[in-house]
Amino acid sequence: MLQKDIILAKDDNFLTNDEIEYIENNITKNGNFPWYLTTEATDIDNDNPWFAHVLIHRIKNNQPPNFASDQTMFFENLVKRLAKQNDIEYYMPTRGCINLTVNNNHDRELVTYPHVDQFYKCKNVLIYLDDSDGDTVFFEEEKNSEDCTCKHAKTIIHRESPKKGKAIIFNGNVVHTSEPIKKSKSRIVVVWTFI
Repeated sequence: MLQKDIILAKDDNFLTNDEIEYIENNITKNGNFPWYLTTEATDIDNDNPWFAHVLIHRIKNNQPPNFASDQTMFFENLVKRLAKQNDIEYYMPTRGCINLTVNNNHDRELVTYPHVDQFYKCKNVLIYLDDSDGDTVFFEEEKNSEDCTCKHAKTIIHRESPKKGKAIIFNGNVVHTSEPIKKSKSRIVVVWTFI
């Protein structure tokens, strides 16, 4: 798999200063922003919980998107702008959330099993909301199970380091996961899928 087949768009400085200030005031540095404890993503043992804020519930059974947050439209507009700037067609969102991983002092290699986010053809977006370690890693192996996991994936072919304001779009069929943070206190990233 070639890198061009993995990363479809990348902008290391995608977010404007005003957008970063809005995100900090309303989300990342706001002690009243609602985060919810999550213990399972890809059936890995649940000794590495993280926090999530759902923007759009996963679409099931061809239902329309179910917006779940007053921040959803802000992030959808960002994703639409990124897609448009890179001539990528955007029809509708199929999932959106903000994930907050904290430093649990784990010695594990990965936060979750390598996985894909959806069963169907889609595009994935990551918008990093803080500077941290805990790279997003992409694998050569393809999904080969009934669920979204790819436990056999071992061959890392690309990695992206979190950087505040950075955004990427990648093919939804690419198996990926994140490495645990070891030096930073947290890793905050918007995860968005669309068709």
